[in-house]
Formats: sequence, structure tokens, C-alpha cells
Amino acid sequence: MVTVRVRLGALFAATALAGVLGCQSGARAADPPDTKKTDGSTAVGEIVVTALKTNQLLVDVPAEVQVVSQQQLVDAGVARFEDLSLLTSGVRIAKNGSYIQPTIRGVSTTINGSGQETNVGIYVDGIYEPDQLTINQDFSNLENVQVLEGPQSVLYGRNATGGAILITTKTPGDTREAEGYVSYGNFNDFVASAYLSTPLIQDRLAFGIGVYHHSNDGYIKDPTGFTQNDYTDSAFPHSTGTNAAAYDADSIRTKLKFSPTNDLTFTGGYNYFFMNDPRVFAYQNELSPSYQEDVTDVPFRPRNEADGNEFTLIGNLDLHDAGTITTHTGYVDSHASQIYVFVQPYIGINSENFRKTFNQSLDYNVNPLPFWSILAGATYYHDDFATRGHTNVFYGYILEDSYQTFDTESYSAYIDTTFTVMSKLFLTAGGRYTSDHKVLQDEGYMPAGPIAHSWDDFTPHGVIRYQFDPDMNVYASVSTGFKSGTINNFTPFIIIKPETITAYEAGFKISKPTFEFDTAAYYYDYRDLQVGILNPNVVGISELFENADGATVYGVDLHGTWRPVQRLNLHAGISYNHARFGSFSDASNDTVVDGSNESVVGDWSGRPLPRAPEWSGNVGADYTWPFANGDMTLSALGTFSTRFIPQNDSYQCAVVQVQGLGYCDPAGANGAAAPLTYSAPGYFLVNSQLMYRPPGGHFTVAVYVNDMFNNRYVMNYEPLATGTSLEYSQPRTFGVRVGFKY
Repeated sequence: MVTVRVRLGALFAATALAGVLGCQSGARAADPPDTKKTDGSTAVGEIVVTALKTNQLLVDVPAEVQVVSQQQLVDAGVARFEDLSLLTSGVRIAKNGSYIQPTIRGVSTTINGSGQETNVGIYVDGIYEPDQLTINQDFSNLENVQVLEGPQSVLYGRNATGGAILITTKTPGDTREAEGYVSYGNFNDFVASAYLSTPLIQDRLAFGIGVYHHSNDGYIKDPTGFTQNDYTDSAFPHSTGTNAAAYDADSIRTKLKFSPTNDLTFTGGYNYFFMNDPRVFAYQNELSPSYQEDVTDVPFRPRNEADGNEFTLIGNLDLHDAGTITTHTGYVDSHASQIYVFVQPYIGINSENFRKTFNQSLDYNVNPLPFWSILAGATYYHDDFATRGHTNVFYGYILEDSYQTFDTESYSAYIDTTFTVMSKLFLTAGGRYTSDHKVLQDEGYMPAGPIAHSWDDFTPHGVIRYQFDPDMNVYASVSTGFKSGTINNFTPFIIIKPETITAYEAGFKISKPTFEFDTAAYYYDYRDLQVGILNPNVVGISELFENADGATVYGVDLHGTWRPVQRLNLHAGISYNHARFGSFSDASNDTVVDGSNESVVGDWSGRPLPRAPEWSGNVGADYTWPFANGDMTLSALGTFSTRFIPQNDSYQCAVVQVQGLGYCDPAGANGAAAPLTYSAPGYFLVNSQLMYRPPGGHFTVAVYVNDMFNNRYVMNYEPLATGTSLEYSQPRTFGVRVGFKY
């Protein structure tokens, strides 16, 4: 790891230097990805997206899509994937322990473990990324991020019941391009990012490389110093009694684009990433009378590392009138390592995950007739996940050594066709057939051998769109979603049914030169929700999976952008979401008994779904004015949310015993009437930046402050065996950033 990190630093310096020197030789500047001009104006309404697997103006897409560029992420102080919700209303990037679980319109998953997946599909350059541990990387080398709201199972397949997040990275072209920035802030926060692309053979061969580093000391303190022992000292230096959860991330992303003919293009990629983010494990029992925010009492330095190597190949063949064929091939070999305390002061855990994932997809797009278009394709997915766990390794002996594998294989095929019924009326209909097969094997707890199960499903959708004029559309849709069934990773290894969703949506979009506005109303019939909860009544970690009968979700989204005068840009988004369980009278409910968490049977009927605040949104502005022969830009972003449940719907109740089992006393408050235990208060965050661009427009200098008023929000809040883990977002940060772009 040290060798790789040293080489990364050298490569970073070489990339940045080569980019500056090369661009000074006469290469013309490329336009910024967010179309912001040097005079501060913005080309409102001219946003092209690939959300429906074709290039379309955003105003013509009959679905809610939020688009964020790399520059917008940097300006808003968004570095990590988990912070994406600061710029996207109705979206929450939640954490379940160290697992990342996105939520869109209240649809999320709370299950984690070997081989488990989310129900929001995450795609990087068109390739599915299933891993909840490794996806929480810093944003780097990006073109944009597109968030599709609502079920996307027809075009994006299994596990897209809530929606899809499409991350597009930069691809080299026929002109030389170089950009990057360096920033430094409090908590010793240091970020360095650089990207260079250059043609090697004009119109035929181009190469691009991006390198990235981010590190800081963290904000969680250990006031007493960690205990030394043989195992932890071999991996970490002894704590000085200060920083308990330092953050570190590196990545290298390369692409080689080869066009043997004008109609055929191959883009090959190699990506390396490393991340260590141990904040979630540097906790203190929230039930303790001595609890303090941002202070840990774990006995040793925790670790939450992930690294991996990814290889991709994208092919595109233009058959002219016969259509276009696109293929995506991806292979990822990743590794995650976690060292932490589960039940203080008794059990320490070292867990290692090994994952090898192969993706292959093929898409065919053709217009057989002027009024008829067809998009069809097929996918193959294979995932091998292995977990090795060592329990109590920190106290001189091994109490338990486990090894578990979880393998998934999936096939699917889809077709989506659109008819132009009249010049302004469009009808779309399509569907996808999916077949999943999963096998779970546990060496220690499955004497009878592995458990295997298969699921099949067909997910159709239909859309009607009417175009009043080229800048204004209305649409209505009915779509369905399918999240594959699964197998509980812990005894009794029960099989969990798939969850399905039927969504009804109607929307309106308008895009004019100085403003853009869209709104959508939706209603979801959500069935067989897969719910996960920690069971604190066993030695070790036991994740219980179960199906809730269903839920009802409805709401409204509004987004707008306005440029009232030259140089001033305003934008806002607001989402109302009502998401409630239906009948769920046999939920596993955690309640506090004699200072410890105890799991009993409770009634969650009518209670809010996790991570589904009723109101959330953002509002922002930027203004540019001439200054010192250049330009000065002041920007601000405010993000808000009402109260929400980060992870666990449990409520405090009196416990009664029925035939040896604990139940919440039916005479007390139950269901929707029971008070929330693990809820998080609402918040309003403000990020701001003042940036100066000298004459020429190639360099920028900025000062920034994130969470200006230190209104931190809860990221993770859940019961453990003898306590409760509570993790907050980072405190107010501020610093300076210097960037370049050619």
C-alpha cells in the first residue's frame, strides 16, 4: 500500500506538470462542463442528459432527473458520494454502519451484509456498481452526476426500484485538456485533484488520466489514548490521545479511446481506488451518562478501508440508418477491511471482504420508421462475495473465526419503444425480464450445505408525453420496479422475498433561455419491503432481514433555475414526501431495558419509512462581477431537511413476555402513535464560496466555508448490543482552494 501511495503522489505531480506545460504549447481551452461562462452567465435550459440511454435535452425527458456537474460539486463543497444530497432534493445518501445506502423519494434499503445490494442502482460510466462499502468514494474526474427519480427497472434493471444514480467521468477527445485544483482547510484537510487528456493520433487515439488525493485528521477525538496490543500495534501507530478517525482517499482513473473508423469507437479504462473512513467505528455509547459528541471511548484505533482495481471497456458502433450498438463490460476486484469494537469491552472484530464482479450489457438503438424508435438490450451480471471474520482477535485469543460466501448470477433482457402518435404526442411502452440466482455458504453455521434460491420477474412501464412546444412538455407514466430477493446472512438464514413497486407519476417541464422549471407528483404502491435490523440479544453481530407487508409513498418535487439579470443565477429544489409503512405488526423493535438495548416484537404499522423526511430541499445563488481585471464570484448553497429516521424505526416501549418471547406491551403506545427513538432533528446547512478568476480565465483562487453555522446532521443512529452508535456529519470546515483549467 505504501508503494502505491508514493507512486500516486509522483504520478499526481507529473500529471499536473505535464498538463500545464502541454496546454501552454497552444491547445485551446475546453468549455467547463456546467456551461458557466467567464462572465458569470449560464446557458440555462441547454442541458443534455443520457438518463434514458440516448442523448436528450433534459426538458424532453419524461421523468424527474436532477443533474449536477463536477464544478457545481466543487463549488458547493461536496467531495464525497455521501454528500450528494446537499445538491439534490428528495435524495439522501444514508449510512448503515459502514455501508452506503442511497434513498430516493423515501425508497431505500436497511439491509447489509455479504453480497447484499441497495435498491437504488448506481452506475459509473454505464456499468453497475453493487458494493455498499466501496461506492462511498470522493468525486473526481467527473463530467456530471444524473439522479433519476422513481423506478428505473426497464432501462437499468434489477435493484433500481427507488431510482438510479448515473456517474459519468471524463472521456478524452480530440483536443488537449488539463484541469485540477488543490485545497487546504481546517482539520488539516488537504485535497489535490488533476486531470489531463490529450490526443495521441488525431481523430483515432486519445488518452486521459485523473489522479486524486484527499486526507484529513478527522474530527473525532480519543481523550485517553488507545490501548496497545500486539494486533493493533502491528497495523497502526499508538494513539496520541487526539485524532481517532483520520480520513484518507486516493484514486487513479485512466481512459484510452480508440476509433479505428469513424463509426466504431472503443474506450478502455483502468481505475484504482483506496479509502479509509473509520468514523462510524470511532463511536461512544450514546446511552452512557458520560456521552460526549465527537469523542470516542473504543479501546483501539478502528479501521474501515476499501481498495480495488477496476477494468472497463465501452464499445460503440454506428450503423447509420440501421441503428447504434453500445456495449459495456466491467470487472472489479475489490477488498475491504474493518477493525472495530462491537460490544464494549468484550468483543473486537476484524472483518475482511473480497469481491469480484463482472458486468456485461448490450444496447441497440434504432429508428425503423420516422415515427418509431426502439431501444432494446440484454445484461449479464456475476458477483462473487466472500467475508472472513475474526472475533476477539484483540484480546489475545480468537473466540470465533468465520468464512462466508455469497454468489449472485443474473440475466435480463429488455425492450422500450416510442411512437410519435402525432407531431407533439409520444407514447412509450416497454418491459424487462430478469432472472436472478443466489447461493449462500457459511462454513461455521451451515452443516447441511449451501442455501440457493432463484427469482424471476417482469417489470413493464408506459409513458405518455405531450410537447406544447420545443421548450415545454407534460407527461404521465406508470412504471414498476423489482429488487431481487435475498438470503439472510445470519442464522436462521431465511429466504427473503423480492420487493416490488408500482409507481404513478405526472410531471411538467419548461425550459427557456433565462429560466427552467419542472415539477412532478407521484404515488407508489410499495410491496414486501426488505427491512434489516440489528438484533442486540446475541453475542456478535446478527442482522435480521424480514419483509414488511407494504408501504404507501406519495409526494411532489419542484426544481427551478432562474437568471433574472446577467451574472446572477438562482436555483432551488424542494420535495414533499409522505412515506409510511402499511401493516407491520411483527417488526423487530429495539427498546432500552436497564440501560441496554433489547430486541422485542413491536408494531411499526403506519410509522414513517427510514430516511424519508417529509420536506427537504436546497436553495442557492451565485453572482459574478468584474474585479481587478478579472471576475469575482460569490456563491452560496442552503440545504434543509425536516426530522427523519436515519436507520431504525424502533420505539421505546414497556416489555411483556408471551411464551418466552418479548413483546411491546399492547396497552402502551404502538404503531404510528409510538414516539420515535432513533430519529434525527431537521437541519439547515449553508455552504459558501468566494472565488476570484484572474484575467485569461485559466486560474481560480477561492475561499470557502462548509456548514457555516455548524448545524450538523445525523448520519448514522442505530442500536448495538450494549449501546447505541450515533454518527454526525463533520463540523464546520473552511479553507482555500486554487484551481486551473486549460
